[in-house]
Amino acid sequence: MIEHRLIYRGGGTYQTASRMDLELAERTFHVGEECAGKISHKRSVKQNNTFHVMIQYAHDNQRSGPILPSWEHLKKWLLIEAGHYSERRFNLSGLNEAQAVIAGKALAQCMRSRDDYVAIAYDRHTSELVERTAKSVRFTAVMADDMRELFDRVAHIICDQIMPGMEPDRLVEEAKSSCRRRREAA
Repeated sequence: MIEHRLIYRGGGTYQTASRMDLELAERTFHVGEECAGKISHKRSVKQNNTFHVMIQYAHDNQRSGPILPSWEHLKKWLLIEAGHYSERRFNLSGLNEAQAVIAGKALAQCMRSRDDYVAIAYDRHTSELVERTAKSVRFTAVMADDMRELFDRVAHIICDQIMPGMEPDRLVEEAKSSCRRRREAA
């Protein structure tokens, strides 16, 4: 799949958004060739900044939930809680419970050497160790519509588990205000 940025010009017509997009289109397609693609809204830098500032604000003002060493760790925890994660399973069947605990601890230590925040659990039903790592929220990894949904899920998790009693709209406003104060102080 090739990603092109387009600008809607009205009347059902689009134009490439930059010279690089134009050059890529000209190398890839023939004149008159029909193309299919998914159209979405561009993610904004403002939305991205607000998302990260909201998590920093939640970390700075945390009232409950897991106590994590940094806002980056909290971000990974929130993404996993919101269902934005990759999962790997390691079958430990054939081991007794004590052996499974030892193997689980060794696997967990190894996994955390690659990523300092990895959610690890043991599934008793399948006798598997479950590793969950937060997926990226880079602009190229999450489209605008998906990011809006993820943003809302994370805001609700913060209000339910990290800052109980806070409303999502107020959380976003407080985070933005905090960001403005930090900029002014710098």
